[in-house]
Amino acid sequence: MKKLYVKMLSLLQSISALKYIDLDKGQIDYFELRPAVAFPAALVSIDFANCEDETDTTQRVQAQILIRLAFDYSGETSGATPATLRDQALDLFELVDQIYAALQGYSDEEIDHVSRTAVRMENRQDQLRVAQIYFNAWLEQFA
Repeated sequence: MKKLYVKMLSLLQSISALKYIDLDKGQIDYFELRPAVAFPAALVSIDFANCEDETDTTQRVQAQILIRLAFDYSGETSGATPATLRDQALDLFELVDQIYAALQGYSDEEIDHVSRTAVRMENRQDQLRVAQIYFNAWLEQFA
């Protein structure tokens, strides 16, 4: 998992608009006044959804990667909003596309074909706007 996280961190660091990248430890979910992150923030979770034995000491692993992209804003997005203000409020969608472009199709000697599987928006009670961006990747693990 560590190698996969480090690679995701490296790929996300290529996106200059991101101000904070870290493992998702609940930073935007459990806070009193303000989350201890800079915005926009990318929080990464990795789960092994499927592990198949290839040999007694090797497994082919399907990793599920979740990037939670968080913005701290309550911008106006209605049709009545002037286009320049609306465009600023919709920067979230451009950053979702940049993350897709940075990760989609990535492969190396350890990671096979990173592929986006879904994007969902969180409904929240605070002022944060959070996009959940899901990816799958395959890798081999050796004991």
